Amino acid sequence: MVLRALTFLLTLVVIFAGTRALVHALPGDPLQTLLAESATQLPPEVVRHELGLDRPFLTALVDDIGRALRGDWGISLLSRQPIAPVLLERFQRTLELAAAASAIGIVFALWMGLVAAGNPGGRMDRFC
Repeated sequence: MVLRALTFLLTLVVIFAGTRALVHALPGDPLQTLLAESATQLPPEVVRHELGLDRPFLTALVDDIGRALRGDWGISLLSRQPIAPVLLERFQRTLELAAAASAIGIVFALWMGLVAAGNPGGRMDRFC
């Protein structure tokens, strides 16, 4: 259990650090690209502060991880609404798709297993 928690935290740190490093590694000002793509009317200073681009890399990284662990996933630049409800709504649809895909996979796996078991040494048995 402890190992899984540590693995989760390490994965979280790697994802946050990698994402933040990629943003900083982009040529030019990543904020200008983001503002152009999102068509937001917010002043660049406000967005820079919200995204932590005005703070040192490690400070912003620790703040990001802390907020994520507390469940604060931020606010959308487009709608100015909290991101968590949007993600939860889409997560529900993702679970529905995953359940449907799993059901289809189980049906095909059972069928293939029965065909393979019914003809030992046959093509389906060797394929499976």
